[in-house]
Amino acid sequence: MGPWDRDRWRLRVACLAVLGLGLGMGAGPALGKEAKPKPDLVITAGELEGNSYTFWNEKDPISVDDITKNVGKRRAGPTLTRVYLVHGAKTWLLVQRAVPALAPGKEHHDRSTSDIDATQSYPIGAYTLRICADGKHQVDESNETNCRRLLPRHFFVIPRGWVGPMSGIETTSGITTRWQVPKAQLQFDQFEPGGVVSYLFTGTVTWSTSGTAADGCAMTGTGSRSYDNDDSIGALSVDYLHETYSASLQDTSGPPYQVTFSGCDHPPPSQPGPYEPTFWLPSVASTVALPFGSESLPGSPTQNAFGATYTWTLRAAHAL
Repeated sequence: MGPWDRDRWRLRVACLAVLGLGLGMGAGPALGKEAKPKPDLVITAGELEGNSYTFWNEKDPISVDDITKNVGKRRAGPTLTRVYLVHGAKTWLLVQRAVPALAPGKEHHDRSTSDIDATQSYPIGAYTLRICADGKHQVDESNETNCRRLLPRHFFVIPRGWVGPMSGIETTSGITTRWQVPKAQLQFDQFEPGGVVSYLFTGTVTWSTSGTAADGCAMTGTGSRSYDNDDSIGALSVDYLHETYSASLQDTSGPPYQVTFSGCDHPPPSQPGPYEPTFWLPSVASTVALPFGSESLPGSPTQNAFGATYTWTLRAAHAL
């Protein structure tokens, strides 16, 4: 090896040494640095107590029993555990409770009750429940995923009833029957698991029959009947989970009046009325869509296969 080759070799060794030192100085602290321990708050148990529904726009305290635990490696300061109603991408705060500071491995078990007008601002419909430790993100944690589903599987906000006017008309062979209910009340009767709620009718239905048949006979008659949560005449059934409803209200106790005849060649005896005892039938063959958050029952007016037209304006009510 000549002098020039030896000098070039020494320069290369020196450069590699400097490069290795630089890499060592840059990598050493990163490799030796440990992550700072942090707390980690989680919900280990949680359940809503009582009914899986509450009435819309009414004070109805809601209680939740849960355990919040610090599974991290450092003490967590005071926090709030929160329960939310969830529908789609939207959430509404339902209940919250204070959780004291927790050392690593420690947990806090408590029961919290809402102190707000429980459904004052919650849309009518079906929800899931979500419970979150450190709901206001007051603590810097090693894992910020602190939420889980809360039992029961679904929770419902339902109105106490549906209130408003009903009316209808049917004309057959020149004879018209009309009916009206100035103030119909469909009152909460029963909640079934899965979110199906039945409502029973209260109100007074007035019918009238008038017209002239093809043979020249004129017919007239009028009458009324009152009902008070009478399940024998049918009911409104709302499926809040699947967002549909169905109903059929029909007088089954016998005609409330007689239809009299005049101008006939051979006057027939009077006949019982009304000719159309069904006074509300939103849909004959299927259910009616009731979108989440609806505060009125859609579908009016509608007509059945026999030409009877039903009209209504029924709105959600929180007091009847």
